[in-house]
Amino acid sequence: MIRGAIAFGLVLQLPANEHFTGEQTIQTSILAIVIITTVGFGFFTPFLARVLMPEVERKRQARKEKKHEQEHQKKSLKKKKEEMRKQK
Repeated sequence: MIRGAIAFGLVLQLPANEHFTGEQTIQTSILAIVIITTVGFGFFTPFLARVLMPEVERKRQARKEKKHEQEHQKKSLKKKKEEMRKQK
């Protein structure tokens, strides 16, 4: 994001020149490149992280499974307590 902002800021600082009339074309091109690369890299970063750091993904998956198991245990305990109350 910072590099894109700097690039766009530099393009806006181009001096006006009667020999060069493509200022708007360059501004539009730089803005399009900045937006496309920011969105593109932002979209693919999680996928790339999973590929390059599989051990982190395994740990994340293990935490997710542990959390799911804990939620399941809580539900089971709650259900057993309700059954015990009904029996009394």
